[in-house]
Parts: sequence; structure tokens; C-alpha cells
Amino acid sequence: MSPFFLIGSLTALAAGAAQSSIGFGFSMIMAPIIMLVMEPAAVVPTILLVDVFNCILVTLRYRRHIHIRMVVPLTVGGIIGMAAGIQVLTRVDPDTMRLLVGLLVLVFTVVLWSGWRRPVRESLWITLPVGMASGFAGGATTMSGPPVVLFMANQGHHQDVFRANLIAYFALIEIYGIGNLWWAGALSRDIVAHAGILIPSMLLGTGLGFFLGPRIPEKAFRNLIFAVLVIVGLVLVINSLGR
Repeated sequence: MSPFFLIGSLTALAAGAAQSSIGFGFSMIMAPIIMLVMEPAAVVPTILLVDVFNCILVTLRYRRHIHIRMVVPLTVGGIIGMAAGIQVLTRVDPDTMRLLVGLLVLVFTVVLWSGWRRPVRESLWITLPVGMASGFAGGATTMSGPPVVLFMANQGHHQDVFRANLIAYFALIEIYGIGNLWWAGALSRDIVAHAGILIPSMLLGTGLGFFLGPRIPEKAFRNLIFAVLVIVGLVLVINSLGR
């Protein structure tokens, strides 16, 4: 049994369960571990190909909780912001960007976790910039989740609404990203084959997350979200300083 199959399958199982139960965290779990058994250049497209199936399944599962008026502007903003983030990445030290984003994530997470919240009207003029911030973070640091997760956490939605809209946004952004990779000729047969190996384990994890998600108490669900965000922020800060 190859190291890729063993480590990749176990990681895909955990990542699928995490994302389908709380709504995010797939790339955060997959990227650092799968990089141990894959070429770095193949990590992002492989994760996208595997994760998009998870996102589509979770979106279908919670589709009645999706707010189209929120998801569409988030997605449009995300696409615009991602292009800008990639441009910045080519001109600014990536470790500086990771440090800045990590510190911002930590500050806002601590503030929200302390109980402070100021829900805002989910109008086009709010959701579009949030999507742009998320896409920008993704283009500049490969972690697009924190801005939109923080926004959703601030709104205080029920966990089903939180999961549904967050994952629907991720699904659309990832479909766009995969299209770009395909157009650029970055989806080799090896990458597609590696993704195919991981998909069964991811599907098993997704099913496990479907079972666990509704059984997580609302307060525990929110604490789990903030705990994961703190880990994301720390990872970004430590990685940037370590380099």
C-alpha cells in the first residue's frame, strides 16, 4: 500500500467529515498533510477536484437553507477578489500577506468569540465586498475561508443556514477555479487519477459529517467554528514567521 493512498485516504476522510459537519476546513486539513506525499504543485488542483464533490453534496443536502441573494454576490465578489489576490501574490512577499491575513483572522475571531456581534443587513453592498475579501485572501494565501466564515459567524445564522450558504459559495468558487486550471492545462492525468483515489474516502467522510453535524449543539457548533478559525490564523502566522 503506497504512502499516498494510506495518508491521502485517511486525510480525505477527516477533511470530508469536518467540512460536511461544520461547513469548512477541508483545505486546511488536507493541504499540509497531503503535501507530505505529493508534489507541491499538484496539491491545490488535487484538493479542488476532491473538495468540489464534497461541496456539491453538502449544497444539495442543505439546499432548502440556501439564500440565493447572499450566495450569488459572495461568489461574484469572490471571483473578482481572487483575481486581485493572485496579482498581489506576484508582487508582494507571500509570507507578509499570510502574516497580515493571519493576524486579522485572529483579532476578529477573538472579538466574535467574546460575544460581540453586529449582524448587518445582507444586501448587495455588504455581501459583494465580503466575497471580494474572501477571494482576495484565497488568491493571496490559498485560504479563502476565513473572511466569509467570520461574516457568517457574525450574522448568527442557525448552523444549517451557515453550512448551506458557506458550502454553496465554496462550490461555485471551486468550479470556477477548476475551470481556470483546465483552461490553463494544469489538470494532468496524474492529478485527476490522484483525486479519483481520494474521492471514495472523502465521500465516506462526508457521510460521517452528515450524521454528526445535526447532532452538534448550537453553542458547541459556534465554539468549534471559532476554534478552527483560531487554528487557521495561527497556522498562517506561524508559517509566515517560520519562513
